[in-house]
Amino acid sequence: MRILIIEDYPDVAACIQDFAEEKFGADTCQFDYALNGNEASLKLCDNDYDLIFLDVHLPVMTGIEFYKLNKNHLVKTPVLFVTATPDYALEFVAHKTDVVAKPICFQTFSEALDKILTKPHVAAQII
Repeated sequence: MRILIIEDYPDVAACIQDFAEEKFGADTCQFDYALNGNEASLKLCDNDYDLIFLDVHLPVMTGIEFYKLNKNHLVKTPVLFVTATPDYALEFVAHKTDVVAKPICFQTFSEALDKILTKPHVAAQII
């Protein structure tokens, strides 16, 4: 499983990676990282991902801006927003997305993944 973690805090990115490895098995996961939406957009152009973890508040380009810019590339990719301000991201939760609030607990993380991984492969409609 190829996973992109878009997060500007290394400790949070490490937590997401640890939880993903616990959920899916460390030997089945391959991770790429981006510190902001610009870096993530470049990685998205060069790679296909099975899952994306996306922080909302990022430098340079926010997670919401990244999602809006790349929604056509994300049609078949589940996205889990990871944010300290979940209410802000809730308007974007549809189809293959969900929101997990920081600090992250494994149970909530796991339940959100179960939810988005069983939804149809359609990106959220963002105006």
